[in-house]
Formats: sequence, structure tokens, C-alpha cells
Amino acid sequence: MQIDVFTPSASSTIAVGNDALGMRDLLQAYGHDVRVYAADSSSSEDDKILPVNCYQETTDSLTSGVLIYHHAVGLAESSQAIHHVQKGSQ
Repeated sequence: MQIDVFTPSASSTIAVGNDALGMRDLLQAYGHDVRVYAADSSSSEDDKILPVNCYQETTDSLTSGVLIYHHAVGLAESSQAIHHVQKGSQ
């Protein structure tokens, strides 16, 4: 199953980012294809983090996957991608 995770930061030194990366690792261990999208990945040492504004361009699982909106303070950049997912499911 394709699982996409939106998070404000993908840094392992910030709690929400550390948790999102841990979630990714656990879900991958169970055989899922997981992509993490972050508004700020500049401090991440993980080169597999994608910019959240690229979500529409890279996702191929709008109807068959899972989108996890992982946040602590909100993520304004995700609103367009979430709207796209909602529109695609109608």
C-alpha cells in the first residue's frame, strides 16, 4: 500500500519530524511504500524527503493510498494537496 506523510519538518532533531520518520520506518518494515513530504527539509539528513509542494506532481495513488497529515502546529502548504486528494475522490 502507498502511504504518504505530510509533516512541517523532517528533521530528526524536532519531535514531529522525528516521529514522522519513525512512522515511515515502521510502516516500511511492514512492507508499505511510504513517502514523507515536508514543508522544511533543509535540516534533514535524510535525502528521501520530498518537498510538500511536489505532492501533486509525484503521487500516483490518489484513490488507493493513505495520506497521513502529521503535524504539531499546522502545515499551510498541505492545503492545496489535500484539496486535490478530496477532489479526486469525488
